[in-house]
Amino acid sequence: CVHPPSFHPFVSSSTPSRMASIWGRAAAPPLPPPLPPTPNSDTYLGFLLDPAVEQLLLALYQQVTSSAGHFFVESVLVLAICYLLFQKSYKPKDQSPDALTPQEIDELCEEWQPEPLVTAEALEAVVKRTDRVLTAQNGSRVTLDGKEAINFASFDFLDFLREDSIKDACEKTIRKYGVGSCGPRGFYGTVDVHLQLEDDISSFMGTEAGIIYSYDVATAQSIIPAFLKRGDLVIRDEAISFPVQAGIELSRAYVKEFRHN
Repeated sequence: CVHPPSFHPFVSSSTPSRMASIWGRAAAPPLPPPLPPTPNSDTYLGFLLDPAVEQLLLALYQQVTSSAGHFFVESVLVLAICYLLFQKSYKPKDQSPDALTPQEIDELCEEWQPEPLVTAEALEAVVKRTDRVLTAQNGSRVTLDGKEAINFASFDFLDFLREDSIKDACEKTIRKYGVGSCGPRGFYGTVDVHLQLEDDISSFMGTEAGIIYSYDVATAQSIIPAFLKRGDLVIRDEAISFPVQAGIELSRAYVKEFRHN
């Protein structure tokens, strides 16, 4: 509906005095004139009572006519959001097979062949080692194939197994604290000898404090990542022990291996 700016369909052309005589009371203030047409359009909606609604529709009309592409994209997004909000929840269909008979189950069990846990390719990649049996061990020296040799694989670097005072101290400790399958602090709690040993180690090394790990795997996996980071280069033996391998992998450093000799 299009009307000239000077015409409003809901405003009477009667004068205020005539309206006052009809209703028998003081004349009401005249209604505001209708909104003028927008600058970009010569048409406005004069049939609406609420000016706010009229302005909203006019703004929407201008948006459509000025940028139809943006309006189309926004409309598609609004429809997609409404579709996602009001659609029903997806429930997968029950695709479970029919129950097998006992005879079919027995046949499948007879035909089944387990796959090997370690493939042939993995076995070929394992570094071959030759086991050597020790017939006697006395500290850092061992008897191997009837010959005495230095044991470079032992943790007894200082030859403590030959020290009688250490043997006596071990015997007293066993009689006082007992023995068990393991003795980590996480299982049996902190014992006074744990703290005393950490203090002795820190005093000997000249550090503020010391820490004792329960076993070698935890030590390597905690110490190595503390000193290595991504981007560092590590050159290691391909047959290095597993705890050290795990610690290096946790550090995410770049690794280069050389052949085990």
